[in-house]
Amino acid sequence: MIIENIKLRNEMFIAINEKLFEMKIMTLMPFLIMLYVTLTSPSYFESMYHSIKGASVMSLVLAVYIGAYVYARRSVNIIREM
Repeated sequence: MIIENIKLRNEMFIAINEKLFEMKIMTLMPFLIMLYVTLTSPSYFESMYHSIKGASVMSLVLAVYIGAYVYARRSVNIIREM
């Protein structure tokens, strides 16, 4: 029984670390994509960031992104405490 508990704990630890690594990569991806698009087509983001409507939409998207990041961090922290 003790060995089964240790195995289960190790599997949970591995799963949590996998999700944490995935979260770190997915956190960087939007910024890397923006960097790539900016370098390959500098005028692509012009309409999104240099108009009031575009800035409003992108600010909303940024707020959603930050909210998702905070939610993911809290979820990982809650699972780690178990």
